[in-house]
Amino acid sequence: MDEGLRRQAQEWFERGDHDIETAQLLYDEHGYTDAIAFHIQQVVEKYLKGYLVLRGQQPPRIHELDTLLALASESRPDLYQAYIELCEKATRYYILHRGSLSAWTAGGIRSRRA
Repeated sequence: MDEGLRRQAQEWFERGDHDIETAQLLYDEHGYTDAIAFHIQQVVEKYLKGYLVLRGQQPPRIHELDTLLALASESRPDLYQAYIELCEKATRYYILHRGSLSAWTAGGIRSRRA
């Protein structure tokens, strides 16, 4: 395997490790569940993207875990059934968290500055 691809994949995995450690810290300190769920989504996304890199694919710039899982499953069809439920749940939490924050930021902070 190309050393550059191996390093790129390792970077994705390290970033995923940071998110899982952050999620664990939040959990241990009774942090907000939406923040924990957000970091869990990020873990899965980054690990899937690292896996795609290891398989020689450039990961797309998306956050949809089901799509990333489908791409990863092209080389390992057993992955899809094993992880689709997790991916769907994590994506729902991510969209809910991100959407709520975006709406609040757009309507709250910006209107106060105007």
